[in-house]
Amino acid sequence: MQLRVPKKYQASKRHRRRLFRSRRWMVLWLVTFIVAYGGYWILQNPTLTRDYMDNFRENVGNEVGNARERYFPDPPTATPDVRDESVEAENAYRLGDYEQAIELYREVVKGKPNDAGIHFRLAYLLLITSGSGSDTVKINEALEMAQATISANPESPLGWMIQAMALDWGLQHNRALASAQRALEIDPSSIFAKAVLGNIYRNLGDLGLSKATFDDAIAQIQRNGADNETVAQVYRNYGRYLSSQADYEGAADAYQRARQAMPTATYITIELANYVYLDPSETETAINLLEETLDTNPRDAAVLSQLGQLYYSQGVYDRANERFQQCIIVNQNYIDCYSALGKLEFFVNANYGKVIEYLTTATRLGSSDPYDYFLLARSYYRLQPPQCEQAAKPLRDGYNLMLENGETNLVKKDDFLRAFTDCGLAQPQAAPQVTPTTEVVATTPEATIAPE
Repeated sequence: MQLRVPKKYQASKRHRRRLFRSRRWMVLWLVTFIVAYGGYWILQNPTLTRDYMDNFRENVGNEVGNARERYFPDPPTATPDVRDESVEAENAYRLGDYEQAIELYREVVKGKPNDAGIHFRLAYLLLITSGSGSDTVKINEALEMAQATISANPESPLGWMIQAMALDWGLQHNRALASAQRALEIDPSSIFAKAVLGNIYRNLGDLGLSKATFDDAIAQIQRNGADNETVAQVYRNYGRYLSSQADYEGAADAYQRARQAMPTATYITIELANYVYLDPSETETAINLLEETLDTNPRDAAVLSQLGQLYYSQGVYDRANERFQQCIIVNQNYIDCYSALGKLEFFVNANYGKVIEYLTTATRLGSSDPYDYFLLARSYYRLQPPQCEQAAKPLRDGYNLMLENGETNLVKKDDFLRAFTDCGLAQPQAAPQVTPTTEVVATTPEATIAPE
């Protein structure tokens, strides 16, 4: 056996120390440096750091919310069951009880948010019960409902043509024109849209285009027929056109066609009485026409109001008072009837206590007629003893309304100033004069026929 001879011992060589013994140590040093620098930067920039963190949290929250909606959507909100209200609303409409139908359709649209036809019907009813556009609250609601009709189905002509009708009745004729043209772009054969467009052209003073549009619509009805609402709109608007041209015989025929199509649409009968039977010799004919309408629509405040006005013009004050009283019973917010009762009590009965009662209600409801405020103030003045302190507010309110809207045939600026003097009240301060800018306004035939 051979023994190994151990190697001669040699002292190991001295190795140099290395700063980074391995890649791991290098990474550790870099991370430490970055963390330290980041902490120092945060301490030096707290506002920027806070803003960054807020944005970061917001972005993360949005991403989480989007993911939740995408993968865990909320169950759809249940729409109310409005089947009973739909039937009741349709029945009320067919019977001509339009105010009841409006209330019911307001509930129906909540359960049928995507039904353009239901939205159209509600907007239409709001318009034809707005006193030919005098009820601005209904006009504004009709405009909102017209926009909802468009939202329910932008590619249907229904929303665009009812929006055109609402804008036209709200005296925004240029905007109405664009909506009516859009409806006809979608459906060039829409007779209803043509009826609205013809009326818009008349209101804009373009009588040639108005006549041509009505002729086209009537010819289309004669060829293909149309539903009763459409026929009524065509002939009603054509009647307005003819009466603006003083063709009262033709207008009467057109309005009668409209009444035959929609006998429950009392606003058509009211317009026939207002725009066709203008001659005092025909007032009795208008009264008989409205009384006949009232037999089938005894709760129509507009018909009652118009009848009261006609009886008043004939000097039949008892009948006028009766119809005005019925008017405020069926509709406690009908301003015109309170105003009419105030005038009747002032000029016929000289009952200033009653005048104050009726005209206070009219002004509280928002009357825009400065004459209501003037007569209310004069009634306080004519009490014994005069109550001028009570007259001050209606005088100021009526005077400001007159400055805003202009003088009327019934009351002038001098009338108000004299009333201030009679009561020993300080004269109102004159409004600062503003140089008007030149504006070209198209003339329309509205001088001979009331605007929508």
